[in-house]
Amino acid sequence: MKTPLPDFNWAEREERWTYITTQLPTMYNDLMNNQPALWRTTLSTPVSRRITEQGMLVRLPEMLRSMLSTVEIDWN
Repeated sequence: MKTPLPDFNWAEREERWTYITTQLPTMYNDLMNNQPALWRTTLSTPVSRRITEQGMLVRLPEMLRSMLSTVEIDWN
């Protein structure tokens, strides 16, 4: 499971708090009700392991592929 990045500046306290109090509970309940096996697996996996598995270095090849597929280079 990958956690998408929110589409706002995470450093902005008010926006961050709104996200935490309104969107995260909805996503949590949706996951719990519609994908209970994934919900249980996610909760039973230590946070340190999830951070390692989703870290930037692990995802770097995927991010580079994504960047290269959307970047257009003009050699003129």
